[in-house]
Amino acid sequence: MHSVRKKLLLISSCILISSCSQISLNEASQEEILKEFRSSEAYQKYRNSDGLSATVIITFQVESSGIRIDTMNSGEASAFQAFALKRDLKVQKVFTRLN
Repeated sequence: MHSVRKKLLLISSCILISSCSQISLNEASQEEILKEFRSSEAYQKYRNSDGLSATVIITFQVESSGIRIDTMNSGEASAFQAFALKRDLKVQKVFTRLN
């Protein structure tokens, strides 16, 4: 009986720790968002792709904080949008300019 109780406590502790380890990006700093983005699967796929991307700077704004994130081309912008969607980061495209 004690063994089952200990296992349940250990499992629930692991679940709690893993759920707290992923920071809420809606309150994160620009540096934290960029760090998380650059280590994401979406960014790695973009970096490893051979596809050509239009050279435009696309700026996204985090709705909750107003932080702006610049992406350097259409491929990186698509990767950032996929990352934001997966991480439930609410952003909107606010500016596009040719580089």
